[in-house]
Amino acid sequence: MRKLFVAAIMAIASLTLSAQVIPQSPSARLTDKELGLQYLKKSRTLKIAGWSMLGAGLIISTIGFNQATNDLFSDSNSGEALSLVGTILTIGSIPCFIGGAKNKGRAEILLRNENIMISYKSQLVKSYPSLALAINF
Repeated sequence: MRKLFVAAIMAIASLTLSAQVIPQSPSARLTDKELGLQYLKKSRTLKIAGWSMLGAGLIISTIGFNQATNDLFSDSNSGEALSLVGTILTIGSIPCFIGGAKNKGRAEILLRNENIMISYKSQLVKSYPSLALAINF
């Protein structure tokens, strides 16, 4: 009976969910400048989140280490838990900084006012003195 009930619920759910149209993403219609500004905004928010997590993690881990040293003679593990949470927050800030740097680089590419050269051919031709030996057969 349960299997029949579960199968009926899944069939009804699949009928209502099957014909959904995925709208076009708004980023597909943006110009380079607008997309670059969005990347800059995302970069700033990620860097702010990274600095907040880093600061909070350092403060919490310092409090935890201080409490852990004061609780050496008791059975409380709250200092160790706080220091662990602080360490996780501190380590968790690293991906925020990396993501912010990537988004800033993407924004700089999109907001650049000059053409990007794909290949570079030097205009300077400099000759160097050399000695060659040729043997004719």
